[in-house]
Amino acid sequence: MKTTGISKGFFLFSAIYFGILILLKPWEALFSDQFLKYHQAYSMFQSGFSTENLIYPSLDLDPSYSYFLWKAPMVFQIGDRMIGQYPIFLTLLIAPFLVFSWVPIVSILMGIFNLISAFILRRFWDLSWFWLAFTFFGTYIFLMGPELSEHPPLLLLELLGLTFFYKTEDRISNKLIGGIFLGLGVWLRLEVLIFFVVFWAGGWIAFGKDWWKKSFWFSVSFSVVVLLLFLFHTLDYQHPIGPRYFQNFNTGEDQGTVLSRAFTILIGTYSMPGLLIYLPILLPLLYFFVKKSKEGKIEASFYHLGISAYVFIILIAFLAPNDGVSNWGPRYVGLALIPFVLVLKEVAEISEWKLGRSGKNLTFSILLIYSFGMTLVGFVNYQRSSKEIRSIRSIYVDSQASSLLFLDDVLCGSIGPSYFQKRVLCIHNETSSQGMDHIVSFLSKKHPGEKVGFISYSDAVVEYAAKLPESNNILMHKYRMKVLAEAEIRPVWLELFGHAWKEKEVKTKGLWEYREYEIPKD
Repeated sequence: MKTTGISKGFFLFSAIYFGILILLKPWEALFSDQFLKYHQAYSMFQSGFSTENLIYPSLDLDPSYSYFLWKAPMVFQIGDRMIGQYPIFLTLLIAPFLVFSWVPIVSILMGIFNLISAFILRRFWDLSWFWLAFTFFGTYIFLMGPELSEHPPLLLLELLGLTFFYKTEDRISNKLIGGIFLGLGVWLRLEVLIFFVVFWAGGWIAFGKDWWKKSFWFSVSFSVVVLLLFLFHTLDYQHPIGPRYFQNFNTGEDQGTVLSRAFTILIGTYSMPGLLIYLPILLPLLYFFVKKSKEGKIEASFYHLGISAYVFIILIAFLAPNDGVSNWGPRYVGLALIPFVLVLKEVAEISEWKLGRSGKNLTFSILLIYSFGMTLVGFVNYQRSSKEIRSIRSIYVDSQASSLLFLDDVLCGSIGPSYFQKRVLCIHNETSSQGMDHIVSFLSKKHPGEKVGFISYSDAVVEYAAKLPESNNILMHKYRMKVLAEAEIRPVWLELFGHAWKEKEVKTKGLWEYREYEIPKD
């Protein structure tokens, strides 16, 4: 294994990477899944690493978690603990860095994980700067949760495992270390198990009878680490699969058919490109990979990687519990991205493909540039989503209210890290007069003289919902019904607040409205 130092070129690559990160400002877009991951880490840090129980500033008012920011299957309750569904290993990786009390640190940490992977690819797999750029910006690796995600450390662990397996001396210690790294990946995402099964089975094809000896200690250490995970899950969550079981397999929600999920992962939907739409070069690559393999021109290690990657994406497409639509690119097959790039580079060099304007080189160039273009579209899409979140927050970000009541779950989810500085109640499901009265009377009694902010859609949302085009899309229909239901209950809340508190301020921005009330001291 080569151990040369960090070059000026790598510093430049790192500067460009962080320049793009600063341009996107992903830490300002902590929302939904990513914010729950932050919530888990923040709670772990604030507890002194003693519990996974999620912090809920309004627990005294709402001991039943009726107005909690998160609902099942995002969270689940064991005893008196309310636990997030994301892996504790990710929580433990992030939590120590929260000592800096600086939200962007989590995005910087994700960038560091990716840059360590870039360093390994450059030094130990001989990737040129072009192929390094393609790895992170020609695929969707950069876009898999730049704000906060398990994918950067996951891909690093995968790469470390593969590097120790392929690129070190054939010693027991190296195989053990490689298996440990890949096994730790299971502590982040369960699809590593599928990848390992495919990797192990593919080894018999690539290496023949030598595979048993070559993979034995790697497999042993991997299995031990995974068994430890199952044991921990059983003891802590009463189920060997742990939080992923509750989130993915026990939701009671319609996740579509197996074929529809596979289609979304491999091809895509109107809102997200699938793997083959994002990286169409994988189709001709398969042909030339098989052709060059039959000619004996591909090394066994790359032959093994290629078999593993292609079989993995097919298996995971049909085994995934849902389609994974929340990123620009299907996250469930993310483990195949680095192997695909390594195989693509190998086949391109064997076939003497280069960036150019003639013949096969033109096709090669167009396909690569197209994938870079898909990432650029992903940047634009990400910025648009981030802008939307910032726009929602802008209506209440300067609020002096100590309590914020949200009449919509999306509006409530936009709160971000401010959630820990205020009493936040997501009251979109509360329609009973008893529940409404309880909230108002509790705040009036416990917080006299303080201000309360009420965030909802404005009157304009009814007209907006009416103009939404008719659609057979279930999600669109649910959205329309939800908006209209909230518009119907909103006047009830306003009347209740008007009787109990003094209205101080009303701000409207587009479809959103912020009303501020002051609780009388008497």
